Amino acid sequence: MDNFKTMDELVAMAEAWQSSLHDTRGVSIRTMNYEGDTNMLNFKNGSSQEGDLFGKVDGIGESGVLLDQALYQLGQTVGAPSIKWLRDDVKCPNELKELLLNWKFANWEESEHLLRQRIIGDSNAIRAVLSSQYSVYDNFEFVKAIEDAVNENELPVHVWRPEVGDAMRAYIIVKRIDFDVHSGHGRTGENPDATPPMGDGGGNGGLKAAIYIKNSEVGGGKVRITGGLYRSWCSNGMIVGWNTKEEVAVQHRFKSKDHMHVLVNEGIAMAMLMSQNAAVRFLNKRAILLKKTNLSSIVDRWADKYGFMIETRETWNHAVQMQSNISEAVSASEVINQLTAQRSDNADEQELIERCAGDMVMAEVRQEDRVTEIA
Repeated sequence: MDNFKTMDELVAMAEAWQSSLHDTRGVSIRTMNYEGDTNMLNFKNGSSQEGDLFGKVDGIGESGVLLDQALYQLGQTVGAPSIKWLRDDVKCPNELKELLLNWKFANWEESEHLLRQRIIGDSNAIRAVLSSQYSVYDNFEFVKAIEDAVNENELPVHVWRPEVGDAMRAYIIVKRIDFDVHSGHGRTGENPDATPPMGDGGGNGGLKAAIYIKNSEVGGGKVRITGGLYRSWCSNGMIVGWNTKEEVAVQHRFKSKDHMHVLVNEGIAMAMLMSQNAAVRFLNKRAILLKKTNLSSIVDRWADKYGFMIETRETWNHAVQMQSNISEAVSASEVINQLTAQRSDNADEQELIERCAGDMVMAEVRQEDRVTEIA
């Protein structure tokens, strides 16, 4: 059984993360100075004061170690070479990187930026360099809005696989909605009217409605709320509606916190509808049998679409072929099951796996891949 969290525990995780964060606004590129040996960025904040004698005085000096995302964004902003080149100690030694970036800073036009930072141990780290138009909507605010929406809709929930950091993601599983009403035990002599088995005997709760949530605090991402499914078999998750007009995907620009709160409430309702629709389609795919000769091409087609790592592609294909060897027929849902059974230590790759699974649930199975359908 999975080690689920409560909403209170998710809020506590987000609050603990929030306590290490701080921002500096109004930072001009031209006040920056980069130290190559230490990877330290020195800058002045946007505050100023009027002196009786000298007029405007520059802001207070600050500094922080540049994390990869911040270095990438800073390089993109000033037109420096790619992050891969900047991180290559042979092609771009520290002295060259320092000279290049500081020359770019000194000759850059005036513009104000937001530097997002956090404390790591005893050091200050710069985690993002963003436009002044970026609307801050942090994980803590997002999670609190999710909690409010869950409470307002009186939804008893588990939180599954929460991750709180520069990127935040989690599944919100609705306890009382179980689509696997027969617990997946299938047709037997004792229970001839049961639904066909789901391939796992139902497990601890079978197939449940879920909401997938994601936020980014460092740019390059959106606030996302979309539908999902959770299966207890090998603790599988599926994300549906990621690239459709039904999902809530909001950029961090020009949005007030009150507006975001409204969008979160709407997103929860829409995600529940997506989840229910996906559950019906997933269950129906148990009756769609696939040609064994087409299984590898089906895997390759979807792996290519989502750009899976070679290891993910190969282990998925191997699992499908193993299932084919021990079964008279392989259903469309079983191919999806074998995909969601794959695990990656890379959170972005794992998310891709689950997005692909959700996409497969919602997509029509090609006629040329089908054997027949159970009457």
